[in-house]
Amino acid sequence: MIWDNGTTAAGKSRENGQLEPETTEAVAILKRWFLSRWSGLLAVSIAAAVFTAIFTSFQDERRLPDVAMLYLAVTLISAATWGYAVGAFSALLTNLFLNYFFIPPLHVFNVADRGNAGGLVLFFLVAALGASLVSRMRDVARHLQTACEENLTLSELIHAVAASAPGAEPSAFCSSAARRMGAARVELIEHRDGWVVLAGSARAGQYLDERESAAIAQLADRLSSGQPSTLKRIDDRFVVPLPGYTAPAVLVISGMDGALRSEDVDRFLRTVADQATIAIRLGRRAA
Repeated sequence: MIWDNGTTAAGKSRENGQLEPETTEAVAILKRWFLSRWSGLLAVSIAAAVFTAIFTSFQDERRLPDVAMLYLAVTLISAATWGYAVGAFSALLTNLFLNYFFIPPLHVFNVADRGNAGGLVLFFLVAALGASLVSRMRDVARHLQTACEENLTLSELIHAVAASAPGAEPSAFCSSAARRMGAARVELIEHRDGWVVLAGSARAGQYLDERESAAIAQLADRLSSGQPSTLKRIDDRFVVPLPGYTAPAVLVISGMDGALRSEDVDRFLRTVADQATIAIRLGRRAA
């Protein structure tokens, strides 16, 4: 049995006012670049240089506490955005800037006053400790958000399966999975004298081309040989084996590069595949 939802992923995106897959991918690439460690190091260096240039124009020792607090803010913000490594770099860089441009004697790394030397050490310790605490809070927040998104996704998919009547099309399951995981397309594919799309897109009922078939067949060979069934990454697709089938069947999730947030992608996608299996069995059961 072949189910066809009659609408392409691009068409659905236009109807729902969502971004096209190409635009979504470009946004994901820019986001990954911005959150990368190198962009964080560059941003911290530029921010520290700009603030230093502004405050050195005054050359007023009474502004030294303001400068130190501003440098500390740069360190904490960088740790919250890019993690502890960038935060630690910011703590070291701003400490050097503070020493070189604001602590007498100026424009050398020597410190004439012991009190200033102790202040620099204290500033660095506070900045480094603050960066560590902020980065840990950031990691905990990201972990909780990821777990919440996973639970919401699985809850919606389970609800979609539970609400399906026997004999109903599993296209609703594919649509829910694509929407929750930010994927361009979710398809259920089975081998019948070739790999054929059962449901999930306008390709339903069509056989896959040679390149896609060969890539998915590698996973099927692994399954038939009794090796551990692991998900496979093909271009921008995740291919996950569907459990409980005598004939090879897989769940293919396309256009999800950078969109999936999970602490354990393998475990999460296997849970989604379990629900897909139930959706197919309900669709094949007589009403």
